[in-house]
Amino acid sequence: MVKVASTYCRQFILTLDDINGESKTVVEEELYNLTKPFTNGEVIMDRTMAIKKMWEIGGSGDWIFVIGKGHENYQDIFHLQTKNDIETIQYLIEWEKGEDR
Repeated sequence: MVKVASTYCRQFILTLDDINGESKTVVEEELYNLTKPFTNGEVIMDRTMAIKKMWEIGGSGDWIFVIGKGHENYQDIFHLQTKNDIETIQYLIEWEKGEDR
């Protein structure tokens, strides 16, 4: 999936999904190792901030794919106080309108 993203995307971000008992340090190291061969990828461990960054740098006509969690609630606590990816995107829509800045 990372190779496909690096080939077809201008930029991609790897972030936490559910780590299911794995060490965050180990997961973070694995994510960094996955991005090493590519110049257009990065790791942001806070899932909500990773989504926010892509939201902010995305331009007109760009596609942003958020995969992994969808409607499932987060198991971790992240910077934005949202429960899942859908709520995070809804928050960003409102934030962009200036209603939650």
